[in-house]
Amino acid sequence: MASYAVIGSTGTVGGSVIDVLLQSPERNVHAYARSTKKLFTLHPEWEKSPNVRAFQGNLDDTEVLADCISDTRSVFMCAGATSNDPKCDVARQQAKSVVKAIDELRKRDSQARLAQLIILSSAATEAYLMSDLPAVFYWLLDTAGSYIYSDLKLAEQFLRKRDDIKQVYIKPGGLVQDVAHGHELNTERQETFLSFIDLAGGMVDVAEADDDRWDLKNVSVVPTSKGTKVEWGVPYYMLKGLLCHACPWLYPTIATWLP
Repeated sequence: MASYAVIGSTGTVGGSVIDVLLQSPERNVHAYARSTKKLFTLHPEWEKSPNVRAFQGNLDDTEVLADCISDTRSVFMCAGATSNDPKCDVARQQAKSVVKAIDELRKRDSQARLAQLIILSSAATEAYLMSDLPAVFYWLLDTAGSYIYSDLKLAEQFLRKRDDIKQVYIKPGGLVQDVAHGHELNTERQETFLSFIDLAGGMVDVAEADDDRWDLKNVSVVPTSKGTKVEWGVPYYMLKGLLCHACPWLYPTIATWLP
């Protein structure tokens, strides 16, 4: 019976990954969250599930994090920022903490089997994945998420230095709350929009691959059928992001605007 760790399990992506994992009774989930109370409030059905074990801790709680990822096949690193905060460093915190936890496991047992890291990023960090977009629109998108994407890139640079750790970078296009439309993995392009549940399905497919075909690669998840909802709030979110980029000192005020 395979076990999988999910960091950021109270978020939409992390929660979707757990939902997909639990579709099989042959999978166990180690759900890492800052608050298990919040976790089970959001997902009360998980509290009594024999396949879910919850771990409570901050990203810098190395011992708890090491316990969470111990004896797992894959670690889904789903913690991330959702607003263009000039001080954004969630991805870097997560990366450094997971590496510390892995090193802690090696101290405990030099022969310990180490999990593969499935790292959530964004197609916007790779220009070639966004080549289907007009250059001006890509510039606007990249600028509206400048601090988020910078954090993701720096986290990736840090992790890629550790060639002793198996890792895959999941880089989807724009995400939306919707039902599953089918999905496939793609290393050449993104597609906007993609449902959270289809993204989660793709991430689980990567984790369950029986070979190293995705190791160290940038992998996007794209829908296989038409009809995915459009997120009509994108212009509003982009406006907020652009203002945060241009006027970072105003972020505390901008962040209080309606989501």
